Amino acid sequence: MPTLFAKKITDVSYNMLKEVEARAILIDVDNTLSMHGSNEPFEGVAEWINYIKSLDIKPIIVSNNSNRRVKLFAEKLNVLYVSDAKKPLKSGFRKACNLLNLDENHCAVIGDQLFTDILGANLIGMKSILIEPIDKNEPYLIRLKRLFEKPIYFIFKYKYYNYES
Repeated sequence: MPTLFAKKITDVSYNMLKEVEARAILIDVDNTLSMHGSNEPFEGVAEWINYIKSLDIKPIIVSNNSNRRVKLFAEKLNVLYVSDAKKPLKSGFRKACNLLNLDENHCAVIGDQLFTDILGANLIGMKSILIEPIDKNEPYLIRLKRLFEKPIYFIFKYKYYNYES
């Protein structure tokens, strides 16, 4: 289970980040910051990243995508990144923490997938914020994983958080 929920990443507020005691956020790319395969962030994401930085919270992208794709995206947002993270395994999350010189207790994960982002955060002991996937045109394997996520979503639907910024 995730620690908190938000409809989209730009709905993740200071209050939510304060609740999870985040000094850094490890952010997924596909269906969190952008459409699958796109190098363009969703509307408002660049401004949201700048807002997060102004709060002295360090954003870093942690993605299972290739270095080429993630690097281009991270450069657009002027953030650090970890590509080929192998989520939900701990190694990509640990690498991000090491790049930021922070321990896991001060980092939170934001993503749209239970079996990569949220499971990975739980395995390493990080707090997590699950956002709703926006792009319904996902690769086949991800759509298949979504079938297994549906019953889990039903179980904790009542815990949906909607904080004001």
